[in-house]
Amino acid sequence: MTDEEERQAILPAMQRLFAGTPLQSSGNLDIVALADEAGLKRNKLTHKHPDLKDQFYAERPSNVAPIRPHGSPPRTTQRPHDRQ
Repeated sequence: MTDEEERQAILPAMQRLFAGTPLQSSGNLDIVALADEAGLKRNKLTHKHPDLKDQFYAERPSNVAPIRPHGSPPRTTQRPHDRQ
């Protein structure tokens, strides 16, 4: 697949994810789902098309939780054993 073909796969994938109509991904609004939806490996977005990755995050609705660094525990106000 050429660079231009990859870009042409990513843009409609973004639109499908934002519309809530994914065809081949989890539908999450993250780079993994975007890559899956476009039929590409994630590194194509992070290394070859970072402008589209940045565009995706810029256009992502503001009510979506920020992405945590890999391996980081979720932030909570209570510790798990304190919950009832």
